[in-house]
Amino acid sequence: MTVEFIDNDPFSIGSESDRVRSTGTIPSSESFLLKYQVRVWKDALPGTNYIKISYGLKSISMRQTALLPIDV
Repeated sequence: MTVEFIDNDPFSIGSESDRVRSTGTIPSSESFLLKYQVRVWKDALPGTNYIKISYGLKSISMRQTALLPIDV
């Protein structure tokens, strides 16, 4: 499985080399945790904003996108 951080105002990735990550094989009954260093615009509005990621299997072209709520 691969996970890609997608820049979404007011968030951007801290390091381009970390933008796309591979998790290896994950059994269906297990989960995983990825940590990213994320930059937040200094003029970001307070409140709920969203981090955007794209994820899917390496061998399948179909991917999904998720918006994850973050309080600023």
